[in-house]
Amino acid sequence: MGFELKPIEPTQQDVEYLEERFWVEESQRHRGLGTQLFRETEREARRRGCTQMLLMTFSFQPPAFYERNGFEVVATITDHPRGHRNLLMRKHVDGGQGLSSPGN
Repeated sequence: MGFELKPIEPTQQDVEYLEERFWVEESQRHRGLGTQLFRETEREARRRGCTQMLLMTFSFQPPAFYERNGFEVVATITDHPRGHRNLLMRKHVDGGQGLSSPGN
């Protein structure tokens, strides 16, 4: 289980982080560990002054899990890989003002 934060070049007003290599070993799933990882990732993003978090996933890697953790689909590439969708998802964070609830 783990995650990696990769900085994205900041724009004039935004600081963004892309979540890369976020995973929970299959045998450890459905125990709240993924949610805990997201909370820690979000806490770190806030500590660094980030205003949003981005991730890419696929339709066969349950996007509903990410949506329950406050992410929304902002772009979709259809039929990539074949028969599935590649999803860019985003969550706004409040730049160090405390944990936001899912959906924010």
